[in-house]
Amino acid sequence: MTIPGTFYGLNIGLSGLNSAQAAQTVTGNNISNAGTAGYTSETADIQTGVPGPTTGPSDGNIASTYGGGAIVNTITRASNQYLDAQVQNAQSESSAQTALSTSLGDVQNSFNEPSTTGINAAISGFFTSIDNLQNNPSSVGVRSTVVDSAAALAQTIQTVQGNLTSNSASVASNITSDLNQVNTIGQQIASLNVQIQQDTAENIQPNSLLDQRGLLINNLSNLVNVQTISNVNGSVNVSIGSTDLVVGTTSDTVTLAAMQARGDLTGGSLYGLTQAQASIAGYQTNLDKVASTIISSVNAVQQTGMGLDGSTNIPLFTGTSASTIAVNPTLTNNPSELAAAAVVTPPATTPPPSDVSNAVLMGNVATTNQAALGNQTISNYFNNMITNLGGQTKAAQTAATDATASATQLTNQQASIEGVSVDSQMTNMMIYQRSYQASAQFISTQDDMLNTLINSIFGTS
Repeated sequence: MTIPGTFYGLNIGLSGLNSAQAAQTVTGNNISNAGTAGYTSETADIQTGVPGPTTGPSDGNIASTYGGGAIVNTITRASNQYLDAQVQNAQSESSAQTALSTSLGDVQNSFNEPSTTGINAAISGFFTSIDNLQNNPSSVGVRSTVVDSAAALAQTIQTVQGNLTSNSASVASNITSDLNQVNTIGQQIASLNVQIQQDTAENIQPNSLLDQRGLLINNLSNLVNVQTISNVNGSVNVSIGSTDLVVGTTSDTVTLAAMQARGDLTGGSLYGLTQAQASIAGYQTNLDKVASTIISSVNAVQQTGMGLDGSTNIPLFTGTSASTIAVNPTLTNNPSELAAAAVVTPPATTPPPSDVSNAVLMGNVATTNQAALGNQTISNYFNNMITNLGGQTKAAQTAATDATASATQLTNQQASIEGVSVDSQMTNMMIYQRSYQASAQFISTQDDMLNTLINSIFGTS
């Protein structure tokens, strides 16, 4: 066996210094980025160096069996693609449910039910005023109260519908913003794919670029449901269902209409917002039904009766929907024209002041099942709508809470595997410090041995 020379020992000691220093640098980088979003913990993979040739006294070059020191072969990221995919799916679900529950909460606030100032109270107040009219039909003041309560009902319905319109506009704005973010992130991922692909081809580890791309994909999963496919050249394909967002180094501009037509959008805040938008439109349609039913059913009675002054065929409400319902200005200016009585038979021109037959019919509207409302009374239909809204909102809130808890659990698990543990890094720092010190001591010892050898050969006697 050939014994390696002293210079070979110096090289081994130097490799120990270099590998310990490199590992310490990686450790320092981990500690520096402990709070950096998207950063994945790195590890210096220290391996045994390839033994080099040594020179023996008579046999020339002989492969050393004493080892080749240590080298840092790679710096790896602590990534787990399966866990990453789970986190992304959980984030998509959490964001979708959160966006939906938040929007439905806003809808609930717009209705403001139950309350003394909501639509239900206004409906009750209106029909109560008609009941009062039946007890005192000759009072212009009571008639004014009926008109005023009708105006309050109309205004309350208009206000709620206006609030719902604002809710819908806000959701639409958020949808546009989310969709723009999706396409922007797609472009950024494609750009990073170009750089990562180049580094991979040159055998350069693009760890920082991979972290940036991973963070972008995580951000994207909050907006939409995401699927990724890794390519051998280092790039990654990103899709939303069957809709391609990124293919290698190329990004596509996706549209909401196309994704919805294919049924590709199933998660993320963008999906939750589209669900909320559809719900808001449904409640606006239902409120239009309530308003139009009030208008048509009350006017049908009002226009077939007679006012205190003998007036006929004067509608109480104008408009056709929740956004246009209002009180006829004619009755606002002259409440006597409110038709509490039946039309008289000529030659009479005005009804008896005590006639409340038409007011009774108008009051019966409150308890009449309306075909336009699924054979429900106006109040029952509205109350069922509010109950459904409450149930839908509660369900969305519960789903959001559960989905967020699941996402948090998976994110914490991901952080424990891929994130930086400062305690572990401090331990590593001490290990590499001791390794560096030991390698330096080894070199010092080799130097002493070399000095002894030189002095024994060339020293003076």
